[in-house]
Amino acid sequence: MSDFSRKIIYTGVRIPNIVPDKRTGVNIFHHPTIRIKYDAHLDSAIVKQALEEECYLVFLSRNGVVGLNAWMQTTDISLDFRGKRIWAVGKQTAKEVDTTLGAVAGEPAEQNANGLIRVFETLKPRPVVLFCAEDPRPEYPDWLIRCGWQYNIFPVYRTVVVMNEDLAQRFSNTPDESIILTSPSTVKGFIESINMKDLSAVTARLFSIGPSTSKAIEAFGGKVYQEATEPDIDQLLTDIINEMDK
Repeated sequence: MSDFSRKIIYTGVRIPNIVPDKRTGVNIFHHPTIRIKYDAHLDSAIVKQALEEECYLVFLSRNGVVGLNAWMQTTDISLDFRGKRIWAVGKQTAKEVDTTLGAVAGEPAEQNANGLIRVFETLKPRPVVLFCAEDPRPEYPDWLIRCGWQYNIFPVYRTVVVMNEDLAQRFSNTPDESIILTSPSTVKGFIESINMKDLSAVTARLFSIGPSTSKAIEAFGGKVYQEATEPDIDQLLTDIINEMDK
């Protein structure tokens, strides 16, 4: 097995928890191609009024939870989440709700926007309060619009695509190289970092965290080697390492 088969480049923001056993010889290189900025400018009175209603509080990512908490700390405002019907797009986001906000969030069986939509198709309509990115992925908000649900969207963070010079130097574009892409934005950042116009000339194995990321990879002419069964970076890393050891 070549040395390149032991190299994984991970482009997401969060530092992975997986530390491979040194005996396996697997190297994980964390080279983020995006940066998250928490600089929300919300009207406190409007947010409080929205949360006073009987509503569903929805988070589409862990960053939405962290961004809300950062805004509360910056503005020195306290919000009461007791008794609120909270929904998170997946277990990682639900865990962040518990850890950061001290609240319990439900999560769909299918951990993505489509899974969230399927849950809401079974719920009694009521106002939705959504804390998300400045430019959120459209699937869930578009569904709310199509179905005529009342909603408030509060952007609490924004994603900035960055050029990662370390990634550019590390990337060798060989078939045995594993690249993990965690969002459409990381796909754009990866392309910028490797200084290519698209992904059509990439021969490295492209791993996707979920459907939206897979669509972005394919839209830029790339081929998805494997899509994660659930949006869990540590599990995906474990699966790749186990595959390498076969």
